[in-house]
Amino acid sequence: MIHLTSDLDFNLTKKRLRMMGRKASGFRSNSIMISLTPILLIVLLLFCSSSVNHPYGTYSDVTLKKQWLPEGDSISSLSQIPYKAFSADGEPFSGVVKSYSNESDILLSLQVYVDGLPVQTKVFDSNGQERSSVDHIYNPQKTKIFSNRYYETGTLVHEMVFSSPDHDGKTLYRKWYPEGPLNYVLIYDSSTATNIHYDREGNIEFHERYENGELVEKIK
Repeated sequence: MIHLTSDLDFNLTKKRLRMMGRKASGFRSNSIMISLTPILLIVLLLFCSSSVNHPYGTYSDVTLKKQWLPEGDSISSLSQIPYKAFSADGEPFSGVVKSYSNESDILLSLQVYVDGLPVQTKVFDSNGQERSSVDHIYNPQKTKIFSNRYYETGTLVHEMVFSSPDHDGKTLYRKWYPEGPLNYVLIYDSSTATNIHYDREGNIEFHERYENGELVEKIK
């Protein structure tokens, strides 16, 4: 079993997820929240995968110091950067950190950092084949996470844009079928949500709009 959670303080990230859940419960149906849960958990686990030695049976080729950043007051704190990574000389780290199995020395995961921020995380199976990955994309000032993209065997499966410029700053979530076609779109803010499902041929199966937790329009 591959363990990716860090031995560092994970409380801030767990709190962010709980806050996101409270925000979601104010306006979305249970089915919408359930659809978002996998990508939130995947991103949190991969974003915070360890790059230092820890007791879960892995070791890393580079030891970094992670400076956990304050969470802030925003309830949408999932878009906030949880930490920055520094090398031994105290400079923001740029490079690749690889984590291996203690038992077999097999490469389990790697993280790519730029200026102290993780920009990509990859996870490998026991044969060394890439199993999944997450790209972390930041705003131009590198003060917030703009989006996360999750891939399985190189295929884009989930994307979450925390403040979409194409949707008046609302959060955009998209999911694709394994073979490629778009499956699901959710556009939401603190009081509204638009929920669209597609079949594999690209036809809309249903299209709903919510306001303050209530279904106000069923377009299809």
